[in-house]
Amino acid sequence: MAPTIDELMMKRLPAAFAPEQAQGLAATIQFDFSLDGGGQYVVTIRDGRCEVSAGRVEQPDATLLTSQETYLAVAEGRTNAMTAFMMGKLRVSGNLPLLMRFQQMFPTLRAD
Repeated sequence: MAPTIDELMMKRLPAAFAPEQAQGLAATIQFDFSLDGGGQYVVTIRDGRCEVSAGRVEQPDATLLTSQETYLAVAEGRTNAMTAFMMGKLRVSGNLPLLMRFQQMFPTLRAD
């Protein structure tokens, strides 16, 4: 059974974090799932740790705006993030190289 977006963000994302891929990185990423009525989450990567909280932050380094459905499909490997971006289903702002690096920092993230 597919997880909820809350389970994916709050439990699976931190568990999949690979600190060796984030050495020296301090970043805040805003995830906004409001395209289909979902919530908002803040992912903070600092000092080799990843913390996720529900809500918003004023000035994130990068923001990802998408639907819950699209992000779950990307996390499950059913949709490629670049394809979703090109189709307008995933919008980004801020530090694009940071978002491109995101998948490397969470190599085992899969919504089994």
